[in-house]
Amino acid sequence: MNDLKTDIWSTVLTSIKSKISDDSFITWFDNTSLEEITESEVVVGVPNKFVKTFIVEKFSKIVDDALAITIGGTKTIKYKIIPELRNKIENARIKGINFKDKKIIDIESNS
Repeated sequence: MNDLKTDIWSTVLTSIKSKISDDSFITWFDNTSLEEITESEVVVGVPNKFVKTFIVEKFSKIVDDALAITIGGTKTIKYKIIPELRNKIENARIKGINFKDKKIIDIESNS
């Protein structure tokens, strides 16, 4: 089931990415996941409350549409804060990973 969820979410993200700017996609969707899918609902993992609120307020229709196209119907979408996703972002900052350019910057030597 994990592979199916990964495949579904990858397709959804591809659809979302085609409708918003790269910066918006990286900021709001790069660290999300499909946590659960049932007959009636989908649970999307987000790294923190701020991301959850922003996606719900600004991108609900885009997410709804992408999911409906991918899974062939509409479902209730719930968002769940997943600490591991937040830690992924924080760990990347500590290590100097620039998600936009997908490159590693050595913070200690400033190069």
